[in-house]
Amino acid sequence: MAEKTKAEMQAEIDKLTAALEASKKAQEPKEEKIDDSYLLEKVKIRIVKVPGIPELSDDYDVTINGKTWLIQRGVEVEVPRYVAEAVQLAEAQALHAEAVIKEIEESGKTSMATI
Repeated sequence: MAEKTKAEMQAEIDKLTAALEASKKAQEPKEEKIDDSYLLEKVKIRIVKVPGIPELSDDYDVTINGKTWLIQRGVEVEVPRYVAEAVQLAEAQALHAEAVIKEIEESGKTSMATI
């Protein structure tokens, strides 16, 4: 059996070390960059102003992750898309809550009338 030279053994060690490092690197969680440019694009929105109803005529506060936007009702303004989406979701949620409250009130009137 032929003995390996020092250079051959070192080459084998280097090869195994490289393979081990590659294996470790492959197992590390990869940090993926999220492309948030779409959400950061400026879009125009206008929030309805209803004179005579304070809740619907005052300025509209939007706070996301500690940053606040004060949006004037009845005026078209530019905000990041994620702010516009938050406003849209909040309005949809308010409409849904209003419908649920109305349903509860109606069901309460019906059940009270049958007693």
